[in-house]
Formats: sequence, C-alpha cells, structure tokens
Amino acid sequence: MNFSKIKCLSAGVFAFIVMFVFLAGAYTPDVAAADAPRMVPENFSQLAEVARPSVVNIRTEKTVQGGGKVFRHFFGNPFGDRERDPFREFFGPFEEGPSKEFKQRSLGSGFIIDNEGFIVTNNHVVEGATELVVSLADGRVLTGTIVGTDAFTDLAVVKINATDLPVAAFGDSGALRVGEVAIAIGNPVGLEFARTVTAGVISGINRLVQQGERTFTLVQTDAAINPGNSGGPLCNGSGQVIGINTIKFASTEIEGMSFAIPINIVRPIVNDLVVNGRIIRPWLGVRIVDKTNAARYGVTLDKGVLVVEVISRGPAASAGIQASDVIIAVAGQTVNTSAELTAAVQTHRVGEKIEVKVLRRGSELTYTVTLAEMQSD
Repeated sequence: MNFSKIKCLSAGVFAFIVMFVFLAGAYTPDVAAADAPRMVPENFSQLAEVARPSVVNIRTEKTVQGGGKVFRHFFGNPFGDRERDPFREFFGPFEEGPSKEFKQRSLGSGFIIDNEGFIVTNNHVVEGATELVVSLADGRVLTGTIVGTDAFTDLAVVKINATDLPVAAFGDSGALRVGEVAIAIGNPVGLEFARTVTAGVISGINRLVQQGERTFTLVQTDAAINPGNSGGPLCNGSGQVIGINTIKFASTEIEGMSFAIPINIVRPIVNDLVVNGRIIRPWLGVRIVDKTNAARYGVTLDKGVLVVEVISRGPAASAGIQASDVIIAVAGQTVNTSAELTAAVQTHRVGEKIEVKVLRRGSELTYTVTLAEMQSD
C-alpha cells in the first residue's frame, strides 16, 4: 500500500504517541456511571449537547529553530521500510536550509475534566509553548498554564483559573464494542469552526501500532478528524469521553481511519500529572520476548511470553518469578505479546498486588507480585 502521508492532528505541531500508562491514586476526574444509557438518536444533537460545552480551543505560540528536522523529531517510519517512509516524503521539504529562530503558532483542542479548571489535551498541542490561550464554549478567553506533560504518551494537562465550568464525563473505553456510535468534537482549522461535531462508529479497538520498540494501543474510528482536532474528545453514545483524538492516516488510498488514545489509559496519567506533576510508571521488573523472538533463546512458545531476565530485587524477583518462565496471564488477562503484558500492568497502581501466572517446566504456577515504580535508566 502506498501511503502518501500521515498527519498528526494539531495544526503546525506533529507527534506520535507511545503507549505506556502510569498510575497514581489521589486525584480522580468525574466519571459517569458505567450503566449510563447509550443513546441512539435519529440525529446526534443529544450527544452534541452533552459533550460540546466542555470542549475548548487551545492556541499556542512557541519559538522554534528553522531548518533541521523540526517537524520530524518525534517520528520514525511505522512501516519499517525507508523506501516507503511517508514521513520522509511528507516532511522532507522542511529538513534542509539554514537554522533561524521564528515564532510558531498552532491550534488544538482539549476538554475540561473538573470544576477546578483542569483540561486534558495532547502533549504535541502544547509542547514547548511560551504562550497558551484557551477559548471556552461560552466565549471566555483565558490564559492557560501547563500543569504537566508526558511526551511518551502524547498527553498533557492544562489549567485555567475560572469558575462555572462545564465538565466532561468519562466513559469506559474497556467496554467499547466495534460498530457502536462515536462522535468526535474539536476545532478543525481554528475558532471559525470551533467545536465541530463529526459522527461515525468505533471501527476497531485495541489497535496495536508499532513505533520502533514501542507499541501503542488505540481506538479506531471513522468519525472525521482533521488538523486542529488533536486533544479533543471521542465520545460514545451516552456523550461520555472514551478517547482523545490524536492521529489520522491521510492518503489518497485511505479514508476514515482516525485514532484516539483510550480514556482508560488517559485517566491514570492525568491523575499522576495533576497530583504529582510527573508520571509514576508501574513496573513488573522483567525483560520478555514474544513467540517470534523466543526461538533465539531456543524456546518454542505456543502461548505467553518468555522471561529472559528478571531484574534483581525487582517486583517479579521478589515474588519468585524466574528467567525462562513463560508468563501466560497478568491480573487475569491473557498475554501473548509484550504489548499485552504492558497493557495488563498499566491498568494497575504502583504498590498494588496482582497475580501473574507462569509456566515452568510444564507446570502452571501463580505468583502475587507487588508492583513498584519503574526505575530510571
């Protein structure tokens, strides 16, 4: 397939995302009841009325150096083929030329998550911003401050000082079903088209996208998403936010392929940024390989992931897990890839105890592991 380009959605700022999740406990945004009714209206006005008021426009300005790989610093080729690298084709014209300083303005979206004025958006919307202006649905225009950012997951929290704020309700991205209603809300192009609503369905869940050694888990939708929509909400049939619009595939051969970060991944990261000002990464303390790479170690796997190293004094080592064990389940979730293991760990908090099932010399064993904070390199 000939991909002509892939566009990140914030005008003027581009980024890809990494799927790590990190948990903390004290701060929890408003979460709607899990049994909230799913609306299937003749039109989508009901959903729009529920979700649109909390959506904001974010305008930023930053100083950047011209020339160099300004627009490609966060990208690689997810297709693993330099000859077909869509980023090289799309961003190539910006890579050469003398370096000079200039002001870069960009537009993006976000949504209010509580009455204290915290707003969730993408990191690439606010990254490096020296000026940040937030426009609300009621016409107020306020200065925003960055509370915290996480480039690895492309998430950020912004704060405004305001009262009487409409707050978005969080849904459960783990309960999504392919084919159910989805609406995307954001600010394509700018304020002239603020809080534009587009409708579609959930096209896929748990879409794994490989970027270097990282694998990202995304929700796929065919709801139209355009530049400026980055950071805006993807909502379910109850008007609850179930994802953050982040990226789309743009090609003459591809239509209706847009992606959002699942809200169940977003929520704990937001908690960490608001409470701690940084990300706390849960850590199992093992190095693993999946079925494809296990053969290098002389092991044939039918299921699970092979433990090739247990970090000394780490959580897994303390629990009794050993190198050459095959992990088949984490916290009740079957794992057959490193991405699945990471996803299983990332939904739990540092200090939480989880069960890890392993195969060792033909026997199935279960260990209770207390997750620790990931060690720095």
